[in-house]
Parts: sequence; C-alpha cells; structure tokens
Amino acid sequence: MLLMIPAHDLIAMYLAIEIQSLCFYVIVSSKRKSEFSTEASSKYLILGAFPSGILLFWCDQTTTNQFFGTYL
Repeated sequence: MLLMIPAHDLIAMYLAIEIQSLCFYVIVSSKRKSEFSTEASSKYLILGAFPSGILLFWCDQTTTNQFFGTYL
C-alpha cells in the first residue's frame, strides 16, 4: 500500500495493486497441506485476473484519450 502513495501515473498504481494482491495470494496459500487453501488461492488468482484486465484496459483507454485530447 505504501507504493500507491507516490504513484503519479496509472501504471505505477496498477503495479502497486498487483504486488499487493500477489502477497495476498501467497498468504492465502500458505498452508500447503490444506486443500481449501489451494482452492482459495487458485480462486483468488482467477478472480483477480479479471479485474486486473479491466483495470489495464481502462488505463489504456484513459491514457490514449489524454494524448489525443478527446474524452469519452
């Protein structure tokens, strides 16, 4: 979360959020013997990829529109 404070652009914000989410995936899957832990970490990874893709698409759309001077 401390990496989001100095983030002045969208890609730095995205990288800070992704680093934080990877830490959460590791924490969830820390119990190797438990099948619930493995299932939860894989669900978090799959369900985290969808919002990550949407966020990257939004960052691409906003920065492209900023360069051309048009806004949606």
